[in-house]
Amino acid sequence: MNDENKTLDWLREKDNPPVRYLTMKNLLGMPDSRMEIERRSLNDYPVIRGILKHHEKFWGEDEHLYRKYTGGYWNLIFLGDLSANGSERVIKRGSETVLARRSWQEKVECGKSDIICLTSNLTRALAVLGYKDDPRVLRLTENIAAAIVKNDGIVCYVMDYSLLPQCYMALPKVLMALGSYAGDKPIVKKAIRVASERLLERDIYRYVPETQAKWIETVDRLSARLKKTGSQTKAKRTLKEELASIRPKMLGQNKSFKPKAGWLKFGYPLHYNSDILEAMRSMVDAGVAHDRRMDDALDVIEKNRLPDGRWKLGFSLNGKMWIDIEKRGQPSKWVTYHALRVLAK
Repeated sequence: MNDENKTLDWLREKDNPPVRYLTMKNLLGMPDSRMEIERRSLNDYPVIRGILKHHEKFWGEDEHLYRKYTGGYWNLIFLGDLSANGSERVIKRGSETVLARRSWQEKVECGKSDIICLTSNLTRALAVLGYKDDPRVLRLTENIAAAIVKNDGIVCYVMDYSLLPQCYMALPKVLMALGSYAGDKPIVKKAIRVASERLLERDIYRYVPETQAKWIETVDRLSARLKKTGSQTKAKRTLKEELASIRPKMLGQNKSFKPKAGWLKFGYPLHYNSDILEAMRSMVDAGVAHDRRMDDALDVIEKNRLPDGRWKLGFSLNGKMWIDIEKRGQPSKWVTYHALRVLAK
């Protein structure tokens, strides 16, 4: 038996029902009749059960749904990441709780791409959890697409202090949401082209300007000087204005872009962060055709394969979530499944 067959057998072990299900469905192409049996056992995964054990807290008594790592938004996203079976009553209740909150949906309804990372993560999670054909989710996805097309990418208030005029980190999140779309509006395909091009123009992960260190020094110096003026609100507004005025010149001085170091460590789940593997699988999910500008990223993924054909967990949120997922530094079934799927395309 060769290493790849051994790896596939490892992924099909029953200790991780979602990875077993995804491997059989997407890597081995097993028929739907067989997959229905596997699908019914998805929520037997100890990590899913460990999250749902606390549902009364994060979808009930705790009104702060965005509470980092433990809140209701985060855990709906985690359940989507883990391919949970959304037909379970408690997950349906959580999904409806999140859909009833308007705050995370309003920006894209206005054509803005602020907080589009959260909007995309939640929209994609809802699609995975059984809401793919729901009119509310279809409309949300179309709004995300319209915002991406309108802004030619992601324009976010966080970037007011960045040398980059647009956000790259959230592009994979956007593509995963667009890739889950079950409707037929042309705007979604157009947005996929825009978002994927923004990634491809920087070879997926080479988007850090070489002048970044100089920019940070400039921001710190201006910020310290303006704080002495008294009014913090005025100082913040003035800082944004001054940075906007010098950004074009400093970008013009930039000769190259460096790799985003954090994207070289493959993790699962990631939430608002990303990495090369997630970026590549987001394009696979969105049906983006192969482009030579992907080759560097694909080489990085291949080079991270261990001698036994597996990939390790380089980054994790263990210790922050309600329950840990695998062990950092050890072979990961989640990372391995996604790496094999990307490399197979």
